[in-house]
Amino acid sequence: MADVKKFPYAEEVKLPRDLEGWEEMYPSHRLFSKEKGMEEWEKKHFWFQDKIHAPEPMYPLDDIFQEAWQISLSGYTTRVFCIPPAQGICQRMLGATCTLRL
Repeated sequence: MADVKKFPYAEEVKLPRDLEGWEEMYPSHRLFSKEKGMEEWEKKHFWFQDKIHAPEPMYPLDDIFQEAWQISLSGYTTRVFCIPPAQGICQRMLGATCTLRL
C-alpha cells in the first residue's frame, strides 16, 4: 500500500531550535494539550495558521486581541445565532503563531 500523506499533528511539527521554551510565554489554554481527552479531540480537527488576523508571530501580551474576538464570535455562533454545529471557535498557539480549528 502506498504511503499515506497527511498534514502533521501539532506535536509532529518541527520547530527551529531558536524557539525552544516559547510555550512558557503563553497561557496553557492557548497551547495544544497533552491531556488524553483534549489531545484526541484536537487531533480530530483540521488546524490551519491564521494569517488573516495574526500574519506574524504573536508577542505574548498582544494575544489579548485574539482572545477577545474568539470569545465574542464563539458567543454569537453558539448563543445568539444558534448555529448547532458551530461549537464556537478554537485557537491554539504553535511556535508563537495562531492556529484555528476547522
